[in-house]
Amino acid sequence: MRIAIVGLGLTGSGALHRLLEANHDSPLQIDIFESKRHLAHGFPYAPDAHEILMNSSPQDLSINPENPNEFIEWVETHHPDIAKTHRFMPRPIYGEYLTAKISPDLDANNVQVIHKQVVRVLPKQYESNIPASYPANAPFQYQIVTDDDNKYGKYDAVILAIGHPPYADHYNLLGNKGYIHNPYPVLDKLTDLDQSKKVGIIGSGLSSIDVMRFLQLHYPNDWQQPITFYIRNLPFTVVRKPNFNRESPFSLSTEWIANEKQHHNGYLPLDHLIKQIQDDFKAGDIDWHKILDQYGKGTVEEIRYEVSHDDMMLERLQGYIDRMKPLLAEINVSLSRQDKERLQRDYLDDFEHFRNQLAEPAMKDILSWLDEGKATIVSGLTDISATESGFDLTVNGETEHVDILINTAGFEKHPKKALAQNPLIANLYNDSLITLDDGDRFIQVTWPTSQLFNQYYGVFDHLYLLGYWIFNTQFGNNNAGISYRSGQKVAQHILDTLVQ
Repeated sequence: MRIAIVGLGLTGSGALHRLLEANHDSPLQIDIFESKRHLAHGFPYAPDAHEILMNSSPQDLSINPENPNEFIEWVETHHPDIAKTHRFMPRPIYGEYLTAKISPDLDANNVQVIHKQVVRVLPKQYESNIPASYPANAPFQYQIVTDDDNKYGKYDAVILAIGHPPYADHYNLLGNKGYIHNPYPVLDKLTDLDQSKKVGIIGSGLSSIDVMRFLQLHYPNDWQQPITFYIRNLPFTVVRKPNFNRESPFSLSTEWIANEKQHHNGYLPLDHLIKQIQDDFKAGDIDWHKILDQYGKGTVEEIRYEVSHDDMMLERLQGYIDRMKPLLAEINVSLSRQDKERLQRDYLDDFEHFRNQLAEPAMKDILSWLDEGKATIVSGLTDISATESGFDLTVNGETEHVDILINTAGFEKHPKKALAQNPLIANLYNDSLITLDDGDRFIQVTWPTSQLFNQYYGVFDHLYLLGYWIFNTQFGNNNAGISYRSGQKVAQHILDTLVQ
């Protein structure tokens, strides 16, 4: 039996490890397709500058379920200085840990790594792009096509663990001189900038803060002009402390969700979910409205207060949300369409504000640079246009000019807009192997097996898609632990249904 894993980042590594650790009689041949030379961790944790920090506490990052402290112990052994000085780990350090853990799997006799870019996946029997050529109930096997037009397979299962979409080009700036569309790896993209130039950063999220910290800390001299975050509205989310309370009452569980669905025609009523959370908050002395009023805007003043005070109620809320993360996908797919729309309209923005947290040491640095005049924040951005000498940004009806513009405005969530940047997604779309959600924002998959489908054929058995492309189904999967476990779950589905 042959299995292909396309992409060996965190998710693909989870799948590989589970396939290899299972005790089974059927021999497996596992081919890994990864165009990058670094394996096991994907671009978020690739070799890069140590100025870019994770926003997860080290105690949450072990991939060994039998030893939740494994990552901390590994850092103490291999990077003792960092273990002593960092409460949040540099992302490349986590990548080193993942590589160390997964490398033995790559040495297995039945594993082959093919360093090529996959551009197409086809059902083995059919070369045509016409969906009608897929007969119902056909036992699919698959071919892999790489960018040099070579074909591999017959594969009984294909796991597309292709990670993040490309960065969004909201202002159509690709190809312009001075525009850095994707800043990673920062050691390659951002090391030779002219410090006399005016630099602008689009956005103020996690990647934006990575870029700001690198530019301020890596260069030996101060920049001649302040580096500016350009944003549409208020800048930040909330600060994540290294440790916080995870002991407050928490009554949500997969069993509770299943019981609710059993008594409500297969759905989890949103009102019941809200009532359950409200009861937990009351028992845990969490005043949601007070926290939202105090920390819900993301202003610099709020961030300043958060880094200088220990608010136990906020920390209890963050601990509660951390415990919700493994349940978010199940909650999301269990809501009716009407309840999901109401959740997105009335609650999601506030929830995401507190779920997406910023590492405390990074935010302390940002505040210092703002105070020193080395950094500024400009809100009210509406448009950007390229000029012969740089870029003109329209801000609150006025124009500001920058020489160098770094894009950190987030991923392209609309697959159709990403076709030009991602040939695999383009061909999956053109071959009718993917179906988009109602807003054309994400790719749809079955749940919980994460298999692709289309309207004519139905489910493409054992053709899996994982990663941010399915965020509208697997909500909350931009988390290291969830990403690794999602790969393991898909591997387990293969073991349960294909491997005898």
